[in-house]
This record gives sequence, structure tokens and C-alpha cells, in this order.
Amino acid sequence: MPGEGPSILVIEDDMLIAMGLEDALYDVGARSVEIAGDFDTARAKLTDGTYDLVVFDLNLDGISSVPLVQDWVGRGGRAVVASGYDERNARLDSLGVTVLPKPVPQDALAEVLRQPNG
Repeated sequence: MPGEGPSILVIEDDMLIAMGLEDALYDVGARSVEIAGDFDTARAKLTDGTYDLVVFDLNLDGISSVPLVQDWVGRGGRAVVASGYDERNARLDSLGVTVLPKPVPQDALAEVLRQPNG
């Protein structure tokens, strides 16, 4: 059930993970959640949409989402990366983006939504 919180875009190519994130985000107070399942759809939604927060998968069917993260954050957007990979990414570190492990714990999502600047 939608809350009074932020409007969120989830960029994730695994639809089961995306739907799990969608449910979890609604559970912790998101007002709306949209899903983009591939790089091109994500780029279009980021260009056309207005979101309070974007949750990025680091790897979209073999394509890095880092350029999308860089562009979004460079325009002043709030971003979180959810990754199943344990490696650090210097480009993400330089942006100050929060990186959460997959599966993303619901309490971590709640904490991100409580933070004023993601």
C-alpha cells in the first residue's frame, strides 16, 4: 500500500528481485515505485521522470549501470546501488553513493528513506 514517502524508480533486470524491492519499498513508506528492467528503459525513465530516489542494479544484463548512476547523481538525484557483487567501484565511491548488498535488507531500505539526502 502506498505511503506518504518518496517516489522511487527501481532499475533491476531480474523481475523477481525488482518486484521484491517494490514490495519492500512500499512496506517502508514509498509513495510510488516504478520499475525499469533494462538499460534503455532506465535511461528513458531517468530522462523523462522525476524521482525522489533511484535504486540501481549495478549490472543490467551485462551492461554497467554506472554511467546512469553518474548522470543521475550529477544532476542532483538521490541514488542507491543494490549489488550482488562484493567488489568496490571507484566511480561509485567518488559519487558518495550508498551501496547495499543483495538481497537488500528491508531495514536498510527504511534507513535510506529516512535519510534526507540518500
